[in-house]
Amino acid sequence: MSSGLRITGMATGMDTDNTVKQLMKPYNMKVDKLKQDKQIVQWKQEMYREIMGDINTLKTTYLDRNKPENCILLAKNYSGFDVATTSTAVSATAAAGAIAGDYTVSNVTMATKASKTGAEFAGVSSASDKMSTLNLGVVSFSIQSNANTKVDFTYDFRTLAVDGVDGADKDKTISQIMSDISSKTGLNATFSELGKKFTLSSNNTGTAESITTTTTSGNFLTTLFGAGLNATNFTGSNGSATIADPNGNSRTLSLTSNNLAVDGVTYNFLKTDPGSSTLSVTTNTQKAADKMKAFIAKYNDIVGKITTKTQEKTQRAYTPLTDEQKKDMKAEEITNWENKAKQGLLKNDGMLNSIVNELRGALFGPVGGAGGAALSDKMGIGTYSYGEGLQGGKIKFDEEKFKTALQTNGTQLVNVLTATSTTTPTYSRKIDAATRATRMSEEGVFQRISDILEEYTSNIYTDTNGKKGMLVEKAGIKGTASEISNLLYKDLTAKDKKISDMEKYVANKENKYYSQFAKLETAMNKMNAQSSALAQQLGGN
Repeated sequence: MSSGLRITGMATGMDTDNTVKQLMKPYNMKVDKLKQDKQIVQWKQEMYREIMGDINTLKTTYLDRNKPENCILLAKNYSGFDVATTSTAVSATAAAGAIAGDYTVSNVTMATKASKTGAEFAGVSSASDKMSTLNLGVVSFSIQSNANTKVDFTYDFRTLAVDGVDGADKDKTISQIMSDISSKTGLNATFSELGKKFTLSSNNTGTAESITTTTTSGNFLTTLFGAGLNATNFTGSNGSATIADPNGNSRTLSLTSNNLAVDGVTYNFLKTDPGSSTLSVTTNTQKAADKMKAFIAKYNDIVGKITTKTQEKTQRAYTPLTDEQKKDMKAEEITNWENKAKQGLLKNDGMLNSIVNELRGALFGPVGGAGGAALSDKMGIGTYSYGEGLQGGKIKFDEEKFKTALQTNGTQLVNVLTATSTTTPTYSRKIDAATRATRMSEEGVFQRISDILEEYTSNIYTDTNGKKGMLVEKAGIKGTASEISNLLYKDLTAKDKKISDMEKYVANKENKYYSQFAKLETAMNKMNAQSSALAQQLGGN
């Protein structure tokens, strides 16, 4: 704390350093107390961040629709069936509602898009070629799809070399013009570099899909997409397929799409085939059960960790170690001490208790999207009671009951777990409390869990006040803007200021004491010198 070389106590015989050290002890204790308070806040922040890290791992592994393989929000992951086929005309997946056995699919005709493809352009090499190479000049035309608003286009592809005028669009590439048409009409305007052909088509299939084209001037449409497009309408077509289930029920179905879901089986038609194919559906509930077990294990680990933090006893005898105390301790001793000191820091934490309570509540309520049904013991999924200690709030899973429920009542079970709200199907942290309550009542229990976790840990979605998830606002996430924009960071910054101010005060105090003792030494030296001189004078007489 002090500065400079100090030689003291020679005249007075005092141990000045030890005396100053004793005088400074109360002040240094204040510095240590401030540092201990800061350490406690840092530990709390680390604990919150650890919990958020676990929750975010759960979200990205099991609650992310962009990662469908393990996403428990997707009904297809509860299929309980395997489907085998040697057909190249149709593939299929089976979900809740399907029955095991052989399905026959025959006389497949594919549904088509509204589409027009032009002839090959020998003089065009790639989509990066300029449109001016086609010598189309000034063109005007319109395109309308289905009942959408008609879109008018005008391009000037004239070039100085050919027409004596530079058109505004002469340097635009084929790719740019196709993208312009696609974005404005909602259709697909493409150029194939392999086939060197232009195509204009709808996004969907079926007779409801139509494209109407009209030329005002020039030959843009007929040059690119073929004859007959000056003023015409072309449509898609429906397909059909005959399907027979294992119970002998058979029906020929009209297809507006080449994907069809019926009686729990989703068919993907790949090509027209007048023949017959067999799809063998076999029961396999183990895959769904394994995914459920993996999710529940991770979920229970998080709930258990939170419950431990909020219920563990505070070890008041173990406070954060000072730098002085650590000097005489081994690394293992320091670690063991600090582990004790961390216990109970989040005891009865209101935010963490709320997370567990809300998650537990999400599992119980009736699901509007499942006709008011709720999880039951027969479905193999329940919760431990709070009377069961650290098990309280965790999910209780009976694998055999779960697999039986998938086989016997799969549709209802899947709806209870995965139903999507009909009134507010898209998650948002900006919706009001009443809308959120309605959404929750309609959702499946796992979607409810996803919503709850987002409310606490979202670093992307903000509420109406521009706030992120509650835990993020509290402790922040490393590597993001929230790392230095959270309540605990502000608290730590304020404590750093107090520590700095106190250390300056202590240094000044210490220097003041040394200065006072130095003056005492000076006075004692003068007094000793005077005494010596007086003694000499007396002796001389």
